[in-house]
Amino acid sequence: FMTIRRFNRLLKELSFEVRHQEQIGFGGSTFKLGRMVRGLANVPVLNEFSTSALFTVLVKPEIRDNKT
Repeated sequence: FMTIRRFNRLLKELSFEVRHQEQIGFGGSTFKLGRMVRGLANVPVLNEFSTSALFTVLVKPEIRDNKT
């Protein structure tokens, strides 16, 4: 089971740069309750329960060649 917290810790161990990360909560007409508790996404422990998906953009580190 991968939590947001565990995923972010894993990202810190990798050499990739996090360019953007967005938590997508429940919403729309299907999840009316999700819209009402949208503020819970900002609370570190509760964001796991109010997030439907996590969108993360990673950038591969630039490889420098020392040859001239």
